[in-house]
Amino acid sequence: MNRAKGTAQQTRAQDSAFVQQCSLMQLSQQLPLSWPTPAGQPASPKKRYRSGYRYPWAEVCRDPGQVQAWLELGDFDLALRLVDFSGLRPVLAQRLGWKSGRGWEPFDPVSFFLLYLW
Repeated sequence: MNRAKGTAQQTRAQDSAFVQQCSLMQLSQQLPLSWPTPAGQPASPKKRYRSGYRYPWAEVCRDPGQVQAWLELGDFDLALRLVDFSGLRPVLAQRLGWKSGRGWEPFDPVSFFLLYLW
């Protein structure tokens, strides 16, 4: 039993159910995918930010032709369009150690997170 292993892409391509369920057009009905916020996570103590992240492609998600064009994008740009990162805000605020809503007005932690990833 010396079966040659294929690449990950070849293995996924052989699973027709996976290909059908995870195609971009199938996912487009559920876009944007929401970043999950852990249960019991308190909201960010900061109520205002100098900048603000919001998911900018909500209107584009409704047009299958434009969503199909996303296949030409790089991985980072595709992830930005597939996922709404707003749910990450309270987690990042806690990790940054923000305890109070008083004091200085910071930049949005989600904006910084995406800048760092870029």
